[in-house]
Amino acid sequence: MNKRILIWPGDASFNIGDESILAGTVSLLKKFVPGAEICVFANRPERIRRVLDVDAVHKGKGILKAVASLPATLREIKRADLLIWGGGQLLQDISSRLYIPFHTSRLALAIALRKPTIVHSIGAGPIRSFSGKILTRLLLNRASVITVRDTNSAEVLRSCGVDAKRIIEVPDPALILRPDESFDVEGCLSDLGLDTKRPILGIAVRRLFHRKHGFLPIRLRVRLGLISSGQKARFENFKTELARFADYVVSRYGFQVLFIPMYTEVGQNDHGVGREVAALASHKDDIFHLSIDYTSRQVLSVISRMYAMVAVRMHAAVLSAVANVPLLSIHYASKGKSFMSDIGLADYTLAAEDIGCDILVRQFNCLIENYTEIKSVLARSVRASSKGLLANVARVRELLGMAPLDEATVAEFFDSIGLKSDEHSGFDDVKQEGTLASC
Repeated sequence: MNKRILIWPGDASFNIGDESILAGTVSLLKKFVPGAEICVFANRPERIRRVLDVDAVHKGKGILKAVASLPATLREIKRADLLIWGGGQLLQDISSRLYIPFHTSRLALAIALRKPTIVHSIGAGPIRSFSGKILTRLLLNRASVITVRDTNSAEVLRSCGVDAKRIIEVPDPALILRPDESFDVEGCLSDLGLDTKRPILGIAVRRLFHRKHGFLPIRLRVRLGLISSGQKARFENFKTELARFADYVVSRYGFQVLFIPMYTEVGQNDHGVGREVAALASHKDDIFHLSIDYTSRQVLSVISRMYAMVAVRMHAAVLSAVANVPLLSIHYASKGKSFMSDIGLADYTLAAEDIGCDILVRQFNCLIENYTEIKSVLARSVRASSKGLLANVARVRELLGMAPLDEATVAEFFDSIGLKSDEHSGFDDVKQEGTLASC
């Protein structure tokens, strides 16, 4: 009888980052747990069924819908042989004190029903509330396996009282993704009005400075206008400085700029933020916007076609690394900074609070000067990180009573994730050999 695996991911229905993690996880399960029935809790189950070819059931977005979906959730957990909880930044309470109780509720149900559970490639922190720390400690110490995607998350869990010996660091599952070969990326760019013979800078922006420790979730605070004047002023300044930078790369290097939305749910609205930045720029005819509702692999295809990226969203940085596209990261949380450090580009990440056009220009010029070496660093780092992708798979097979992976299967897997370099960035005249300099 086939094993049934349930996955409770982040917001994979609206968030390309969470979908990337889920897509990588599903790909690994299909390859190494053949015949398994995979079912995903999702806010838009029809999309997940279409994109990933797995079963999907309603997750219940928001507390009221989650409560209403509880009977169906219980039925699914009872049918399951294993619950995979994650990945994504599921353990933090800076956005709302209700965030951790909401997301851990399904993990608690599975533990109560004595189902094997894997806390899968999660990000953690900040966790500031006493209740958040207690829930994290009580539930994770009862999970079968705990894996995190970065050192900072492991430290956050340890500070909450999670058993340090049980925390395993693993790579982000999105590293297994490859571009969608059936997707006409050149046609997509041309339809947007871009000149595909000119270099393109991708920018994945997001709303910033609106997080606040409290009960109301972010999307409700944004919808109700409960953002302080100070937070609004900081964000307006950020957008102005980013618009000035966009004008610089157009006038100095002849770039076109493409805003790539990664999270389109209410309260996030990356596509709207991109248009707000563009409205502040002078070179509006050279700024374009990718439409929403592309899949994670299609977005990866688009990013693969960029000459460089500016990533405010963490998984825009992850997909840039997979695509071997040099990038600047603007981090608003420790996860972005940790990832850039892990891939050897710590000098190319900037704190959102410190962003100004002058800083961006200086760092971007450094990126151009070290372009070839950055590509080499990315290729080496992603290959090295990918070697840890089978850690979770091995534990899934163990919990399901399956035999360990054989060497031939593992070797075949590593051959299948060989990385390819960009073949047509359209900016050959500025590529330079050299040593990766500190910026």
